[in-house]
Amino acid sequence: MADGDARTAVRAGVVGTDLDAVPQQYGLSDNGLRKICKRLNVPVPPRGYWAKVEAGHKVRKAALPREAKQSVAQIHVTPKPVRAEADDEDDTWLEERVAFERAEANAIAVVITRKRWHPAVQPLHEFFEREAKAVEASRKADERYQSWPEWRKQRDWNGDGMKWHWLLRNGELMPSTHHAFPLRLSLAEYRRGLAIVNAVAMAATERGFAVTYDDKKGRVVVEGHGGQLELRMSEATEQKTRKVKRYDGKFEDERYRVPTGRLRIFVERGYGKVWTIE
Repeated sequence: MADGDARTAVRAGVVGTDLDAVPQQYGLSDNGLRKICKRLNVPVPPRGYWAKVEAGHKVRKAALPREAKQSVAQIHVTPKPVRAEADDEDDTWLEERVAFERAEANAIAVVITRKRWHPAVQPLHEFFEREAKAVEASRKADERYQSWPEWRKQRDWNGDGMKWHWLLRNGELMPSTHHAFPLRLSLAEYRRGLAIVNAVAMAATERGFAVTYDDKKGRVVVEGHGGQLELRMSEATEQKTRKVKRYDGKFEDERYRVPTGRLRIFVERGYGKVWTIE
């Protein structure tokens, strides 16, 4: 505000309305507004001022002093949000949803062995089944490589067994990609993880939400009732160290990760809000 304008504007606010109402309107505390008035040398209504006004008594407004230590103000205020009728409707809707989900009859059942897959989960199921077959083929190739004599191992590269070795080193996590992917699970747990995500997707659809798989984001997206959430799942792993034999016959330490079987669902909302269910 320009020189003098700030004091006039603040004066108009504190004199023209109840001093208790101004802080609420602009997101300030009572004490915060009083400090602003003090810096600008703006008189505030004395105790009992508004009671006299309501009673119809004539009151004298204090004049705005000419001198002030500060006449220019830079004030950042946040108006207090006003609750609308839709907010009350949202609260009622949420209470009804929570009560519905807490009822034992509405519990979401996870079926490990099933043939029906949600359209958003179907491509993930197909991917993991292909990956599992590729891993099994790589494991058998590595077994054949390990049965070779040393001279042949030195001559030929174990390329077909690399996928299997990658899984052993990284806790058997799938898939072996750095691209964003909604599920990162071990060979032992991927069917259980898929079944859980599938059950959630089915239940969400039954409850009026749209569930899709966003390949670019690498997330399962649940959208509806004015909101959107993104889901992903991973399996917790533990890091360990072991001795491995190098190509020259020497041994060195190698770090590797072991899957724990503990699955975590991450529910993400915009602006970095994440809930974790384990």
